[in-house]
Amino acid sequence: MEGGVGISSYSRNSSNQGSAFLLIAPALRVAIAAHDFADHTAAPLRIADLGCAVGSNTITAVAFVIKAVRDKFKSSGLREPEVQALFSDLVSNDFNTLFQHLEGADFFVAGVPGSFYHRLFPSSSIHFSMCNVALQWLSKASERFLSHLFQRPWLTEDLRPGTLEESLLEDQHQRLLERSRRKPTKISAATWLVELKRLSLAASSPSSLKRTNPLCFAQGLIDEETRDSFNIPAYHRTLDEIAKAVSDSGDVFTILQLEELKCPMPTYASVKAKVEAGGGKAPTPQEYAGIETMAMKSTMKKQIEAHLKTPDLVEALFKRLEERFLPKEPYVPARHVKMALAILERGSK
Repeated sequence: MEGGVGISSYSRNSSNQGSAFLLIAPALRVAIAAHDFADHTAAPLRIADLGCAVGSNTITAVAFVIKAVRDKFKSSGLREPEVQALFSDLVSNDFNTLFQHLEGADFFVAGVPGSFYHRLFPSSSIHFSMCNVALQWLSKASERFLSHLFQRPWLTEDLRPGTLEESLLEDQHQRLLERSRRKPTKISAATWLVELKRLSLAASSPSSLKRTNPLCFAQGLIDEETRDSFNIPAYHRTLDEIAKAVSDSGDVFTILQLEELKCPMPTYASVKAKVEAGGGKAPTPQEYAGIETMAMKSTMKKQIEAHLKTPDLVEALFKRLEERFLPKEPYVPARHVKMALAILERGSK
């Protein structure tokens, strides 16, 4: 993610991700209200956000959970506990900017750098954990996946449908099992996971994989080897795959809720209509394309820079992408992305 608070920073270009949390907030409030906190009266109560990134989204999510927990304690006649929020992400995350936004928070704060595929906390120290639109990121890719990757699945129809996805699923499934079976942290209450999802293994196609690789639009700027060797280390599970991962972990987790959600995403038509309805001046198509480009920059610029190693080339690529983001007639009135919400409860073992 792009740190800081600049024009292409994640802090200023992550409203779409924030919309995802607003969508799941009612379900989280219900789950928290239904939980029995009788065993958690001793302070402090700790809440962890895994893959927190930087900006207002993680703060909004954590503050929402803390308020829901405090409301539950109050309605149950329990003394309100001290609360500590633990913000965790990779060591490259811009924690400095995050902490600046947290100044004056009415809860204790700590940063925990590291991968959520590894142990991050002492045993039995976390009461709630959440992972909002972050679990799709892989820790690493196996040789099997890389061998399929270099068959150029976005350029050819020869690859058997599902082969690339199956190798990714095997990688990610094993890492999730390893993480849950270590039992380093007893989640005393619940954990929830939100991630982008697919309908099934067969739902992905070479054309859809092409859309996930922005370097496929760099024809004439880079050679084929540079284009084909770029990898976005992410995998979006189906509901069945999430259920299987939980089931295969044994009695570590119990699924309280698992469902598909449709998160509305802005289009030029919807943005234009919303702004005009409020009496404002709608963005031009060029301005809208710039907004979309900045959103992609905020999440992918660092990965692309590390791969291409030439700043001017990176800027040329994003300029080309901005041209592709220009809305075309007829304007698409609405769109959405499908997400998976999983609310899990940790077993007693």
